[in-house]
Amino acid sequence: MTLVYLNGPVDLDAGYQSVANASNSSTLRATFLGGSYNFGNVKAYAGFHNARQSDGSINKDVYKGYPLRTKFSHAEISGLARSFRRDLAVGNRVCLDGLFEQ
Repeated sequence: MTLVYLNGPVDLDAGYQSVANASNSSTLRATFLGGSYNFGNVKAYAGFHNARQSDGSINKDVYKGYPLRTKFSHAEISGLARSFRRDLAVGNRVCLDGLFEQ
């Protein structure tokens, strides 16, 4: 299931899925939330993703905050992003900062 809201500079998205394995002994549930706001030449994004397996083998959260994208010319786009991943099933965390040019 996916829900989308678009109104002017605002874009909000939400999604959910639930999938059982072949033997129907475990279910993967995933939730997706995200949005963006277009300030004109700069666009800001935020997002969250969670995946959990009912048997406990998967339990992950991914957060994306303050990603920014700006357009310098018609074909040139640059951006800055930060992503944080937490895997509760194995107890590790990762933080990633990035700069991209397109």
